[in-house]
Amino acid sequence: MTTSIWFWIAFHIGVFIAIGIDLFTFKLRDRELSIRAAARRTVSWVLISLGFNALVWRLKGPHHGIDFFTGYLIEYSLSV
Repeated sequence: MTTSIWFWIAFHIGVFIAIGIDLFTFKLRDRELSIRAAARRTVSWVLISLGFNALVWRLKGPHHGIDFFTGYLIEYSLSV
């Protein structure tokens, strides 16, 4: 099974945009983060990940979608 070069280009652009948002917009303030703001950021990143999971599910099928979701769940549980 091959993946289109355009998929990889779009994927890397999306990763660079997400890193840019995280590094430049979320780090501008030099004060402590409130619990509410931290919860909002966590929910937003989880929703972005679930959106990407839906894209993987749609483009690559349910098997790959479940693989991504399982891997994400394991990574998230280990990072907490």
